[in-house]
Amino acid sequence: MKNICVLVVLIIAANASAQSYSIKELGTLGGNTCQATAVNNLGEVSGSASIPTFFHHPFLYRNDEMIDLGTLGGGGASVAGMNDSTQIIGTSATSGSLHAFLWEDGQMIDLNPFLGSTSSGGYGINNSTQIVGRSDWNLPSAEGFLYESDGTLTPLGSLGGSPTPRGINEVGQIVGYYLTDQGALAFLYSNGKMISLGTLDGGESSSARDINDKGQVVGNSNTETIYNQAFLYTDGVMVGLETPDGFSSNAYAINNSGVVVGTITVVTSSAVIWEDGIMTELIDLIPENSEWERLIFARDINEVGQIVGNGKLFDNEQGHTRCFLLTPCPSDFNQDGMVNAPDLKSLLANWGPCIGCSEDLNNDDVVNPLDLALLLGSWGECG
Repeated sequence: MKNICVLVVLIIAANASAQSYSIKELGTLGGNTCQATAVNNLGEVSGSASIPTFFHHPFLYRNDEMIDLGTLGGGGASVAGMNDSTQIIGTSATSGSLHAFLWEDGQMIDLNPFLGSTSSGGYGINNSTQIVGRSDWNLPSAEGFLYESDGTLTPLGSLGGSPTPRGINEVGQIVGYYLTDQGALAFLYSNGKMISLGTLDGGESSSARDINDKGQVVGNSNTETIYNQAFLYTDGVMVGLETPDGFSSNAYAINNSGVVVGTITVVTSSAVIWEDGIMTELIDLIPENSEWERLIFARDINEVGQIVGNGKLFDNEQGHTRCFLLTPCPSDFNQDGMVNAPDLKSLLANWGPCIGCSEDLNNDDVVNPLDLALLLGSWGECG
């Protein structure tokens, strides 16, 4: 009886993680490569893509169009985050330095004059236009900052080493890392106070990359046996996320449902998703007939479950990476990129009580007319 119960739990867990996605390639700005780093809850994507002259420019992808956002006068720029008002934060080269920028309403704004520094980088933004970054990042005086829309500039202080913030949630909590003699340690800044998050057991260094509105933090830490292991920090406890033997892993983003995206690496890297503690390679969740050979990095996830990152197409012999946008397609049970008759047949075959099965689209442990309505409402090509 005990073995039967264990088997049932394993089957439920496997089904719960078997989400399927449509995938869209976003193109470039005339060059060969693209890196998507942010997706907001409108499904807009931002990142950086190469232009014909080799440099990378930041872009905004919306309405099936990639828009070149330009630079602050230098050759290239990169994007770190974007909010639901399509405000984009990043770092741009100038004629002689690197400056944090805010792009909004078609204009790139140099934040450096407001920071009073010689150089700076922008790394995160929330829907209240609270911006985090680092000023004088290449000097001994470097410090992390919080910059607000009313012009208020708040230094984050430190725990003995120079901090670099990497993310901010809607509550205003900030995460990142600060330097130590051994390397770096993850921190959480909340209500004007910075605390260290420590490391996984046996580790000496760690870095936090993102925080959701529930205060859950993701990042990576080394351990006694793993160079880097992705972690989830909740209520004061840091737990290592599932990582295959011999691999390292990094977690880059988490949404308010607790779904985490990142990468595992041994010789090459593979984009992954962690859901309910289960790790799945994203390449296994897209249509088998897709044009993608590998999905390499998963950089961000929104509240709808859309995921952005970069990978390699089959026809790209030079190995250049391209940007992707994954959109959940829960009714595509056979993962062929379409919701059609075979998916309807699968739903009807599981009609009735069905705990944890993928055909239970509204997660009420029974396949019934409500699930049928959801399937028919998504009929046709996914995405």
